[in-house]
Amino acid sequence: MSLREKIEQEIRECGPIPFSRYMEMCLYDPELGYYSRNAEQFGKAGDFYTSSDVHAVFGRLLARQFDEMLACIWEARLRLIVMELGPGRGLFAQDVLDWSEKKFPEFFRALHYSLSESSPRLREKLQEILKTAF
Repeated sequence: MSLREKIEQEIRECGPIPFSRYMEMCLYDPELGYYSRNAEQFGKAGDFYTSSDVHAVFGRLLARQFDEMLACIWEARLRLIVMELGPGRGLFAQDVLDWSEKKFPEFFRALHYSLSESSPRLREKLQEILKTAF
């Protein structure tokens, strides 16, 4: 059954669906969704690329900003939590974490970095790459 047929079947069985449900099916259907397929979506050879695909400088700059943010709240002994939504291949997270560990060790120790990825396939890849649970 094609994705179109699955969507049509759901509409027949349940009635009209909101756009959010349509996009959820298009992107995250376990067998046919965009992020579930085996094709390489990211990078210059893929469908799109982001600043993290181009160079690590974006992650490095934000790591510096996060370090400055921690300095502002450090007296309260708070941890800084960074939640990245839709991390893709994890390049940004990798850049932030690697640069922070190297250049801002105090910040790195206080950092709790979380990833929120809807695609089971990408979550598996991220766990392999970053060796982290999220």
